[in-house]
Amino acid sequence: MADTPGIREIGPWDLPLEDLDWCYREFRPFIDNCYYTGCTHTHEPDCAVRAALAEGGISFMRYDSYVRLRSAS
Repeated sequence: MADTPGIREIGPWDLPLEDLDWCYREFRPFIDNCYYTGCTHTHEPDCAVRAALAEGGISFMRYDSYVRLRSAS
């Protein structure tokens, strides 16, 4: 958490892109259930993370944050 006036955005530093999903604790129960190893959780079919998102098990705001960080890297 960061509460720094004037800072509008914070991103991961030296975090391998393939490890980003593990930074989202609510994704962890679903990550190993994706059909594809190395699933990016953005477009692959049979993605357990996106299924959890659709069922309300993951907040859209948190998922959107993940997608934005992933695309910025």
